[in-house]
Amino acid sequence: MAERDDVDGDSVTADRPAVALWLRLVPAGLLLVGVAVQAYRIERDDVTSWGAGPAFAMFAQLDHFSTRFVQLTAVTADGAVPFTPPEEADDEVRLYRIEPTSRRASDLAQAAAGDAPPGASTIVVELWTVGLDDGAYLARATHRFEVET
Repeated sequence: MAERDDVDGDSVTADRPAVALWLRLVPAGLLLVGVAVQAYRIERDDVTSWGAGPAFAMFAQLDHFSTRFVQLTAVTADGAVPFTPPEEADDEVRLYRIEPTSRRASDLAQAAAGDAPPGASTIVVELWTVGLDDGAYLARATHRFEVET
C-alpha cells in the first residue's frame, strides 16, 4: 500500500480516507432510510406522525384540542338533523374535544339530549379537526360515535 505523510507527520495508508468517507456516509444513509420508512407508514396507514410512532416531524402536528370542534346530529324519522349542544353541556364538549372516547361521547349525548329535535332515536357525536391535508387547510372528521337515546 502506498503511504503518504499526514498533516502532523504520521504516515497513513492511501485507502484510509476512503474508509473514513464510507463511515461518514453510513449514518446519513440510515437516516434517509428511516425518513423514507416513516413517510411510507404515515401515508399507508393514514395516521399522524405521532400515531405511526415517534419519528421525524412528530412535533409538526397541528392537531390540538383548540383546533377541534364537535358536531351533533340527531337521527329522527325525518332524517338527520344537526343541532348545537346546549351551554349546560360545555364541560362535556370540552372534555370530548380533549380526549374523544365512547364514554365521553355518551356523556355529551346525554347532556345534549334535552336540546335534540323531538323524536330523535340516535345522537351522532362527531369530532372534527382543522389542519393541513395534502397542502390544503381543511376540516376532517376524526371520531364518530352513535349513541342511542
